[in-house]
Amino acid sequence: MVGILLPAVIATEAARLVETSSPALAVRLNPFNTNARLQQVTDRLNGETTEDFGDLKAEVQRGISFDPADARLRSALGEIALREGNADEAKSLFLQAHRLSQTERQAIRSLIRRGIEDRNYSEVLRLIDISLRRAPRDYEQFESILLGLLVTPAAYDNVIAMLRHPSPWRSSLLRSIARNDGESFLTLRVMQELMEGETPPPQADVAAVVQQLVRRKLYRDAYRVFLASMSDEDWMRAGFIYNSGFTTPLGVQPFDWTYASTARVEISLGGQAGSVPGATVRFLNTPVRELQLQQTLLLGPGKYRMTSVASARGLVIPRGLFWNIRCILPHQPIATLDIQPGTYIHADATVDFEVNECAVQMLELRSGLKVDSGRYAYAGSISFHNVSIERAHRD
Repeated sequence: MVGILLPAVIATEAARLVETSSPALAVRLNPFNTNARLQQVTDRLNGETTEDFGDLKAEVQRGISFDPADARLRSALGEIALREGNADEAKSLFLQAHRLSQTERQAIRSLIRRGIEDRNYSEVLRLIDISLRRAPRDYEQFESILLGLLVTPAAYDNVIAMLRHPSPWRSSLLRSIARNDGESFLTLRVMQELMEGETPPPQADVAAVVQQLVRRKLYRDAYRVFLASMSDEDWMRAGFIYNSGFTTPLGVQPFDWTYASTARVEISLGGQAGSVPGATVRFLNTPVRELQLQQTLLLGPGKYRMTSVASARGLVIPRGLFWNIRCILPHQPIATLDIQPGTYIHADATVDFEVNECAVQMLELRSGLKVDSGRYAYAGSISFHNVSIERAHRD
């Protein structure tokens, strides 16, 4: 028995070795080698100049007789039918392939092209969804089609209906819209419709769109998306500074608080387990040059007043600590509010300032230390109960 099986095993292995470099030889060695047969057909289609595809179809039919369940062979016949100009026959063959395997790539792509020609947009989106659920990394191959459907009036509602449901490619498409939408009108329309639906997109998707618009310096539009994403409870925290009381962050950066602890300073916001109300900054008796507690603001031209309410315990800040507002575009300082050292409870500090021509601002907690030095160790803690901005009364 071993003597009978050994030549067949050798032939099969040899066929695998040459199925790419010499597919015709691989098929002769092993007629069941579908990969080699498909490679042979593909090579001939890519180099075929004659209009007679009869022998090529016969080759594929032989492959089907050896491997009737492989959907790729039906797709190969569909591709041949397309080359012959038989579009309806090709569609039938691709549908056969799709029924055999819902994820057969060539069949799906060909059916998508046909669906676009037939304006069967719901079917096009169904096929794209199948493909991207199987292989989300293939999103870029379908990006231009999806963006094209969004600007096609007859397809727009179909795309929105698809976006209302979770999918592994929804975030990618929303980012694409925000990245490619010239004046951001489409981005705002899509996000508004999704927010008004029964299942609005998660904050991670909203954040991705906001950040994409910010990268394009479309700050006002990014802020409009941010506002549209708010629940009724979130609206209670809105103002010139969002979430001025430092409750649990909404998570849509950069218009909510961005913060992070380091090896030299711990920062926590109210709502976290074990944290006190407000934003607590605890220094670890080391020099501190960099802190990360900040928020992007969009203040229009005018006069303002910033107020900080804080409690400190043994706060040692040898080179100072302060709230800083600076203009991002153009880059220039606007205001500084100094923090006092020591121990105190609910102490107020205020500063008046004016915004002139400045599209977007950054509010950030800063240290006055410029160079690390053990002589200037920061220690103790401070809790900011509230940091707010209001319009200043005109003189």
